[in-house]
Amino acid sequence: MKKIEIDVFSDIVCPWCFIGMSQLDKALAELEGEVEATVTHHPFMLDANTPEGGVNLREWLRDRFGGDPAAAWAQLEGAAARAGVDLKVARQPMNYNTAKSHTLLRHAGEHTHEMNRALFESYFVKGENIDDDDVLVRIAGENGMDEATARKLLADSQEISATYREAQRGAMSGVTGVPFFVFNKKLATSGAQPPEALKQAIRQAAA
Repeated sequence: MKKIEIDVFSDIVCPWCFIGMSQLDKALAELEGEVEATVTHHPFMLDANTPEGGVNLREWLRDRFGGDPAAAWAQLEGAAARAGVDLKVARQPMNYNTAKSHTLLRHAGEHTHEMNRALFESYFVKGENIDDDDVLVRIAGENGMDEATARKLLADSQEISATYREAQRGAMSGVTGVPFFVFNKKLATSGAQPPEALKQAIRQAAA
C-alpha cells in the first residue's frame, strides 16, 4: 500500500472548504486498500479581523464583494447538493472568527481530521457559534481531546497568537484560495474538486 501525506489549507467558515473536504473523504474512501493517507490541516483565515461575537454573514459578504449574495448562494447550494453535502445557507446567518477553532485543530493530533469535519458540521449544519468556548470544548471532547486541555488552549492568548501567525504564513506562502491541497509536498490543487480529480492527484503524487 502506498503512503501519502496530504496538507490541507482551509477555513471553517468557508463553504467551498466544507464541500472540498467532503470530496476528499470520498476520494480517500474509494482509495481504501490502495493508499494510506495522513491528512494534516493548516489554518487559513478568510477574515482574521472578524470581531468576537461574529458579524452578519450577508452584510459581511456585501461589504467584501458588493451586491446581494443570493445568486452565489444558490450556486453554492446547488454544488453542495450535487456533492451530497448537507449545506443550506439559511441555517447559519453569522460569520465567526475561526482563530479558536484552528487553535484546537493545531493540537488535535491524530484526531485532527475528524475534529475538522465536526467543526464544519457544527457551523454549517447545526448553525452553531464556533467562536464560543463551550461549543468548541464540547466538539473537542467528542473528537478525542481532553475538555480541560481544550479550555486551557482557548484561554491561552499565546496559542491564539500562534494560530494567527501560522495562518499568515500560509497566506504568504502562496495560498490565496481555499480549500488548497498539497499531496506529498510536490503536487498541489485548489478548489472543491470532485473525487475523481482528487483521486488522480493522489495517485500521481503517490507514484
